[in-house]
Amino acid sequence: MADAAIRYAEALLTAAKKENALAEVAQDLSSLAFEFLQCYAVFSAPVFPVREQLATVNYALGENFHPITKRFFCLLASMRRLGEIEQIAAAFDRIACKEMGKIDLHLDVYADESSELKEILINAAGVKGLYDPQNKKNIRLNYKVNKSLLGGFIAECDGLSWDCSLRTRLVDMGKLIRKV
Repeated sequence: MADAAIRYAEALLTAAKKENALAEVAQDLSSLAFEFLQCYAVFSAPVFPVREQLATVNYALGENFHPITKRFFCLLASMRRLGEIEQIAAAFDRIACKEMGKIDLHLDVYADESSELKEILINAAGVKGLYDPQNKKNIRLNYKVNKSLLGGFIAECDGLSWDCSLRTRLVDMGKLIRKV
């Protein structure tokens, strides 16, 4: 399904760009994907004919979403592909962010931090080389408390990572001690 999700995402991206609605469609898709996944059983039930599913999708989206988003969801419903919306939305998010020049910075931290410390971590990731600090305004922060960390944080951006977790520091310290 990964290849199909990417093809659907690329087709939606092309349509959104053509209508100068990339940011709107990206916002719509990110908010709708989770909602439709929750209702997938209703939309995928074979007892409901495709035309009824289309009418339901059309009604559910109403006038609150961009017409491209609405047509895309209707297309997926007509092809009985709404169950794949999570993969399609994730693929679309990746390529749309790249297209809009957005940079995803993922921070996994041991405990919820203050906004000042979050800002320090974002800046430190730029200094460390995870992203170009001149593009800081394009950062989209994905911040997650990860209780499996003993302490510290792990930062990831554009395939690069910076592991400053306590566990990694202790392992590095152990290696250093063994060398002595």
